Amino acid sequence: MQYKRETRETTVEIEIDSNICESFVDTGIGFFDHMLLTFLKYSDLKGRIKVTGDLYVDCHHTIEDTGISLGKAVAMIIKEKPVRRYGSSYIPMDDALVRSVIDMGGRPFLEFRYDFKKEKLGEYDTEMTKEFLRAFTMNSLSTLHVDVIRGENEHHITEAIYKSLGVSVREAIEDLESKEVFSLKGRVNE
Repeated sequence: MQYKRETRETTVEIEIDSNICESFVDTGIGFFDHMLLTFLKYSDLKGRIKVTGDLYVDCHHTIEDTGISLGKAVAMIIKEKPVRRYGSSYIPMDDALVRSVIDMGGRPFLEFRYDFKKEKLGEYDTEMTKEFLRAFTMNSLSTLHVDVIRGENEHHITEAIYKSLGVSVREAIEDLESKEVFSLKGRVNE
């Protein structure tokens, strides 16, 4: 499955393929690359993500447009098969503990309440964590609740967020053995 998004600010190319041996990410933002590789690993999605963005401005467009594109790519995967729909995960990482709960049933909403104390992790603006999650959620048509239960180290907290999201997505997009959609409404054709 491939998805490409081009704007005046960014070009995002995503390929999700179970035959890819090792995932590859290049956004020009080292810490964000690390987070995306973490997400791909924990969600059990193998892929390539290549982003060219206007980093001379700042990292906002690159991160937000990647979230939009990754959300749309995951939505395309969901349309192809009946999935579990719900997923949840608690991830501890040293001092950090994060819970993510997702419903990939077509109703976009994000609940994220955490105020980062540090502005940057490398070239990554910590406030962009919420922007990435919002873009991913709205474009994968998911409801996502992320709770930072505790933590002091912003690197650990951020990485636990991406890991927890990945595990929750992996659980939610798991194939159902029955062909029935996990909803009283059935499959919605839009």
